[in-house]
Amino acid sequence: MSEKTTNRPDEWKIEQGLSGAALPVLNMTGPETKELAPQVFGDLTKNEEAIAAVGDRDKLFTRERKGWVGFVEWENYPEKKAAAHKILTAQTFPPNPEYQLGPIPGTNPITPNPLHFVRNHGGIPIINKEDYSFLVDGLVKEPRSFTLDDLMDEAKFPRVEKTATIQCSGTRRIEQILKYPGQGDEVPQAPWAEGAIGTATYIGISLKKVIKACGGLVDGAKHLEFYGADTYFKDDKVMNYLVSVPWSKVKANEVILAWEMNGDVLPRIHGYPLRLVVLGYIGARSVKWLYRIKAIKNPTHGIQIQEMPGWAYSGGGRWPERVELSADGGFNWYAVPPENLSKKRKWTWRTYEFDLPCDVEGWVEIVCRCWDNALNTQPPDVRTAWNWGLHVTSSCHRISFYSVNKTKPLTDKRLGEFEKADIPFGPVTVPLPFPSQTWEEYEKYWQEHDPRDAADEN
Repeated sequence: MSEKTTNRPDEWKIEQGLSGAALPVLNMTGPETKELAPQVFGDLTKNEEAIAAVGDRDKLFTRERKGWVGFVEWENYPEKKAAAHKILTAQTFPPNPEYQLGPIPGTNPITPNPLHFVRNHGGIPIINKEDYSFLVDGLVKEPRSFTLDDLMDEAKFPRVEKTATIQCSGTRRIEQILKYPGQGDEVPQAPWAEGAIGTATYIGISLKKVIKACGGLVDGAKHLEFYGADTYFKDDKVMNYLVSVPWSKVKANEVILAWEMNGDVLPRIHGYPLRLVVLGYIGARSVKWLYRIKAIKNPTHGIQIQEMPGWAYSGGGRWPERVELSADGGFNWYAVPPENLSKKRKWTWRTYEFDLPCDVEGWVEIVCRCWDNALNTQPPDVRTAWNWGLHVTSSCHRISFYSVNKTKPLTDKRLGEFEKADIPFGPVTVPLPFPSQTWEEYEKYWQEHDPRDAADEN
């Protein structure tokens, strides 16, 4: 059994790209990248005695003009300004609203169960193992039901273990939404960023063996239809979740009936007691809470998305062969050395690491693209990948960073002020507790750059 993994309650927001501001500011000026600790503001304080000593605030700050609410004339009354200053300095106030920085999980070729993405098309049915069974019918020679104990009988069904990447076809949908919303129901349901993908090791049996136990397909059946026990709502209608895959996929032993995930019993949210894992296809084909398999001649209605590229992952059993990175929006590319890529597997992603050269200061657009072993690569931008259903965002992934370059003299001087004041540089949206420019610097600037106003023209 695997070690239990817990994660913070808002981890999913970070994984799905919904809390970009929660990512840490990185100090990359040394040989090792370090996270900068967030600024700590401490408990709020209030000196009631000092505030009371200022005097009666109703008299000090009385309304001066009839019909003017919230107005105090400060500039003509310095004593009022001084009294207000005493009140303000006698207490502390909450800082400006700010996302607090927090860790995200380290990159790992295997995604722990609590961090694996979840995409359901309805509620989660609660099914007891002892009461569970599913039906195989339609165009099979001998329709019959199976329990989980039937499947786990190794004398009848040899057990298989497969490590597979599952990815929702809506991964990175938010990039398409930002161009144009597209199909309305997908916008509120699954506005995914990059996180709708995960890799796990599953244990179960090949669906091909189950079809063989039913005597095989008959009458020209070419597809298998899968029914999930969750209730699906679409276009004001209710239905069970229903998809299909071609028999050729099953025949190749690329469809697994799984009851174990990463060494643990399959979690309920991931389909307990039994789910499909369709290798190399989009996650929507890997039906959870399976209760029926029906052999049919033709596939279910609509255009079917099966294989899908994304991340350093290709789908369809192909594997990433090359990963390239650019720090200038895609003009110049660096190839990730092969030794920095994780192991090649037929049905999974490859993770990688790379120190990308970047000597600029300001906004930087990092671009990533992948080539698979069939030399497929990614379209350059999301505009070329846009479609009405907002699926298959397979374009090069682009992320913007703000680079603060300490090799620049003025930047180095500024960062020295933070160090001298013992104040963390990040997060960058927290107002500075010390002035960004002294009055002496301000006056000197305008003395050297006089006049402040444009000259009158005669």
